[in-house]
Amino acid sequence: AEGKTLRQVIVAHEGDPEAIVNAFVAARKAVLDKLVAEGKLTQEQAEQMLANIKAEALRHLDEANPTNGRGAGGCGSGARRMGMRGGRGAGRWGAQPEAS
Repeated sequence: AEGKTLRQVIVAHEGDPEAIVNAFVAARKAVLDKLVAEGKLTQEQAEQMLANIKAEALRHLDEANPTNGRGAGGCGSGARRMGMRGGRGAGRWGAQPEAS
């Protein structure tokens, strides 16, 4: 799949790129919703982070090398661990929560 975008690879395998992005975003939303419920993020912070996550995921669909040479899943596991670390380390996905 060298030289092809992620969108092209997904479509070539009869997948739906937008459905994949929506599933990814829904999984991240569940984590962010939990952090809001725990008081670790405000709803506004969670919404901004979710918008950033979706924008990044959509951008990666049309890049020929979405992982920048880091191997498959370069940002997946980090986003998954965000909830385990209490929302710290959101990095490029969104702003850090304010300290209370």
